[in-house]
Order: sequence, then C-alpha cells, then structure tokens
Amino acid sequence: MSDVMPAKKKGVADFIFLVDGTGSMHKCMRALKDNISVFLEGLNESQGALHDWRGKVVVYRDVDADGSAWMENNPFVQNDPVSIRNQVQTLEAKGGGDEPESLLDALHMIATTGHTEKGAVTLDPMKWRYPSDAGRVVILFTDASFHSRIKYKPEVAGGTINDVFAAMTNARIILHFFAPDNEDYNRLSELPKSEFNALDEPPVQSLATLSGDRDKFQKIMLALVKTISSSHEPIVL
Repeated sequence: MSDVMPAKKKGVADFIFLVDGTGSMHKCMRALKDNISVFLEGLNESQGALHDWRGKVVVYRDVDADGSAWMENNPFVQNDPVSIRNQVQTLEAKGGGDEPESLLDALHMIATTGHTEKGAVTLDPMKWRYPSDAGRVVILFTDASFHSRIKYKPEVAGGTINDVFAAMTNARIILHFFAPDNEDYNRLSELPKSEFNALDEPPVQSLATLSGDRDKFQKIMLALVKTISSSHEPIVL
C-alpha cells in the first residue's frame, strides 16, 4: 500500500543557480551577477514568496578541457542572501575550450547528490532537503551546446540525456533555463514543469543583451521567485 506524503509547504524550496562558467560567458557574467542579486533581494521582501529557502551556485565547464576543474560546487546556505551573494560574486568565465560543454554531467551530478534523511536535526549543506520538505529547482544560464554523453565519473560514463531525464524526474527537480534555441535544449524542455527561455542567435550575444537589460531581467527574476514558491503536488512513495 502506498503512503501519500503531505504536500510540500508553500514557500519552502531549495534552488541552485547552475552557471556555464566557460570563457565565452565573460560577455554576460557581470550582468548575471548583478541581476541574480535582484533575485536574492526578492527573497527577503516583506511580501516575498519564499519564507524558507536554501540556495547555492554551481559552475560547470568541460570535463575534457578542464579536468577536475570542470565543476565548482558550493554548499547550500539557508535564508542567508549575503552568503549566496558571495558565491555569486566568485563566478568567473574561463576554460571550457571549444563547444560543447559538460551540462549533462552537471545536471546528473546535481540530481544524484541525494538528500538529508527525514527528520534529521541538521541539514547536509551538500545535499537536497528530504523530498517532501521542500521544492527543488535548478536555474541554468548557458550560451553553449552540450556533450551528448556523460563522462564525469566511470560508473555513469556513456550515459545520455535519457539518463539525465530519469535522474531529474526521480529527484523531482524543476528546471528553468536560459539557453540556445536548438534541438538538444528543446529536448531538455520536455522535463516535467521545466521552463525554457530560448536565446536568439548568436546565443552569447543574446544572453549578454538579456542579462544586461536590467528592467526586463529583474521582472524575470522576481517572477521566478514566485514560481519557485508555488505549491507542489503530494509525493507518493
């Protein structure tokens, strides 16, 4: 017999800013830092939609070109905009070589990091909260294509977008992403509840223009706060 867990409380969420940190992103990195800060400010407004949140920044590059430096993985911080803003300010565009990049590796790693056990007094800063306790959202910014195969660790080497779909769906992660308008990202947009903000050609310039348009990007970021805080369906285990 299946047990139905109570619905997650509205306004409780864990979120990750997943940022392509390769060299081509230098044109928009400064603006991204500034406007992500707008998102963080929205969290603490008196009528803010999120009243209990944990967030962090994860940077990915290219496993082939950057080796062990392909990813920078920060800890979750809870209701602490200063600490996460400090993570944002360390963003640096470098490495990556030529396209494509290791996005599937990053998404798979994020989706399979596990969660703190139910009822735990202390939350593990490198893991999600227990599934029924908080929503899970990844907010992705990239101007590049991605490798079709996973390769960041031997036991999952050769995996494809289908394996990422399975991992993300199993972990109940919602993906919001700003990325090039191509077949691969359109496929990624088929993830349940995902939201794809397609970039015009050339995507590097399109993302730089979007992130540099303070008024427009602020509206997007503040709307995202409300989206993340929305109620979630009960989890059936």
